[in-house]
Amino acid sequence: MKEYNVKDRQTLIDVAIICFGGIENLIALAEKNNVSITSELTAGYVIEMGGIEIQDRQVVRQYNYNDIVPATGISTDEILEGIEFWGIEIDYIIS
Repeated sequence: MKEYNVKDRQTLIDVAIICFGGIENLIALAEKNNVSITSELTAGYVIEMGGIEIQDRQVVRQYNYNDIVPATGISTDEILEGIEFWGIEIDYIIS
């Protein structure tokens, strides 16, 4: 069975693009691995891909040939903070 080891900060969308050349199989990939398409994946998590067809082989080849590894997830440390991101009466109390 074909597998992919998730890298740091990768999302299921990143994995779908690297392995299949697009996001057309994103839902099938999520269902096969019993995760949500928006699940936060941890580095080293093994994604099973057997039985899912590659959508665009040229994209897959380019990512592999150029060693491109997209990682678009953000960590909780990167969540924006500051008064422009606070919710009134939630994070910022007016008195």
